[in-house]
Amino acid sequence: MKKDDREALAEVNGILENTEEQVRNKIPKNFTKFVKENMDETYEVKIDRNKSLVEQNIKKETKEILALIYRDYLCSKEERETLILQEQKEMEKKQQEQCNINFYEIAKKRKQKRNRKNLATEKEATLINISEEKWHQKIRNKILKIFSIK
Repeated sequence: MKKDDREALAEVNGILENTEEQVRNKIPKNFTKFVKENMDETYEVKIDRNKSLVEQNIKKETKEILALIYRDYLCSKEERETLILQEQKEMEKKQQEQCNINFYEIAKKRKQKRNRKNLATEKEATLINISEEKWHQKIRNKILKIFSIK
């Protein structure tokens, strides 16, 4: 497990220890056992009891774990279904955005390739075509050179 995840579990444990007992009783014992076994015991959790949970300076991973705890153990069935549907919509939206990003990147790369090919053909077209003298022109030029005629 990553260090950030272990620190997040330590923060979750600190928050759970500061919640009311009736809320803690809704969370399965095996989950709280998992949190305690996998948390970073050396990480100093800074929970201010005078601030709400939203105002706390906690890690993103901690917020995600708390959201899962709320969704799976603390909210009503209707709210849980609503939250699950929202998560599914968000996941689909992210996948769609990723597909769009990939499509635009592919289109951009193709356009760049076409531009490079066009530049290469333009360079070839702009080069001066220097052809070698034919054998009979070489002989003619040597003869004229001998007689100093241009």
